Amino acid sequence: MVYGFTLVFVLLFCIIGFFYTPHMNGVMRIGVRNFMQNYNAKSVINIYIDALQMQLKCCGAEDYTSWFRTSWADGLKIVPASCCKNLKYCHNLEPLIVADIHEKGCYKVFDNYSTIVNASYIGTIIGSIITQFIAIASAIKMALRYRAIRVIDSVAPVLQ
Repeated sequence: MVYGFTLVFVLLFCIIGFFYTPHMNGVMRIGVRNFMQNYNAKSVINIYIDALQMQLKCCGAEDYTSWFRTSWADGLKIVPASCCKNLKYCHNLEPLIVADIHEKGCYKVFDNYSTIVNASYIGTIIGSIITQFIAIASAIKMALRYRAIRVIDSVAPVLQ
């Protein structure tokens, strides 16, 4: 009984996650753009966008050029230091050296992660269904074996 509830819960969770992921991608895209537009020297938001870019090894929303269109860049071709591959040897200000920064946008990196998560949802659903069929087949086999043993036990006293 508990296994049945667990299976239903896992399947429901995976199905909801699978269909909710595209919505999360849209939220991620809008969120990164909003954070970038509010990025400035005195904002607490900087901590979040910098942490995101350093953790995901990305730069900007679509790509590093997304930063060029922000009020923070003020028309310059610059990116924050959090876009740097190596902070010690990074040239993120004009003239920008692209080889020193992460070129992929955070949305693209996040989209790659969500594709992996979707694959794990599908794998979990398939694995749960296979496990359920194996459990049912095992229960049927045990019931048939128990029935065969009972038939033998009922015949054995007559033979003695």
